[in-house]
Amino acid sequence: MGIREELKELSKKLADVKPEQKEAATNEMQIEIIMIFIENIGNAENEVYKFVADISEKTQKELKDLDVFTEAVQAIFADETIKSFFKLAVR
Repeated sequence: MGIREELKELSKKLADVKPEQKEAATNEMQIEIIMIFIENIGNAENEVYKFVADISEKTQKELKDLDVFTEAVQAIFADETIKSFFKLAVR
């Protein structure tokens, strides 16, 4: 998708987060990643739809509806495993 540099910059920003701000920073990072993901879907549209369909209960055709796609991506990022990954990323 060509978002590697954006994600690197985001992780650099979060590296200096104070411990008492980590939860808020993690939540903000999740929102920013979702937005980066959605904004850049055109760079790898078919691959993204396939990826999201593979880990959600939606079909690629259903995901072409922006509301359905957004809900599916939000559900992915709400998953406890993903949340744990982001918490580790900001340590």
